Amino acid sequence: MKARKKCVLAGVLAALLLFTSCDTINAYLSGEQQTPQEPADVIRAEDAKKATEEGGMKKIGDTVEYVSDLAGTKMAYTVQKVEIFNDYRDSGIPEEELEPQELNENPIVVIEVKAKKVSGKEKQKVNDEKNKFDEYSNIADIRIYNGDLMEKKKETGSAYMPEILYFSGHPSVEDDPIGQHYYKYWLDPGEEVVFQVAWQVENPVFEHGQKTIGFDNLDGGLYLHIGGDSSPPRGAYVDLEMNVEESKSE
Repeated sequence: MKARKKCVLAGVLAALLLFTSCDTINAYLSGEQQTPQEPADVIRAEDAKKATEEGGMKKIGDTVEYVSDLAGTKMAYTVQKVEIFNDYRDSGIPEEELEPQELNENPIVVIEVKAKKVSGKEKQKVNDEKNKFDEYSNIADIRIYNGDLMEKKKETGSAYMPEILYFSGHPSVEDDPIGQHYYKYWLDPGEEVVFQVAWQVENPVFEHGQKTIGFDNLDGGLYLHIGGDSSPPRGAYVDLEMNVEESKSE
């Protein structure tokens, strides 16, 4: 009887969603069905494999240069230090400075990174307040991965991007009253600055009874992706596992 109801449900969904078989629908409902890869995803997956499996991975202290936009702005990032805190309150970051989102009791990863604008536009006086941040750089050009996300990137070319919890270079309340441009910052050509960027380990998410792959653990390594793609001159991966300083908080 249960099998009969399951097949009836599959038939309804087939009519509505144009699936062709019960097996396909049941696999989709259970989360097992894989979406066909786009050509760009295939390329990104191959780049990620090369960057991690053929000696392309950068280390803490290495500088990664990349072209960040269509205008040809060249940026350079150097990871200087990585710290893990069991509680965000132990990090010394004021809670009011955190990106507005639901905090939890999980560890946070704080990265100290030097950013330099190698070349690009000079800052222009903008009269239009709505578009004043258009030419700014975006700290979201750096993305953190745990081991699960790194494997997902190598397999499919795409992976979930965790939300940044804290960015020390975010605009002031006067410049950005509602925090709409929290991730934006400006550097003049040749200028460099050291930022702190933090992510918090998220609570697991389940879909169709299965746990989705996300930033919900610190197992299997810790990596930072810098830039738009996985290989120079568009970007690279940095292995954050070396020299990670563990917090002494209980």
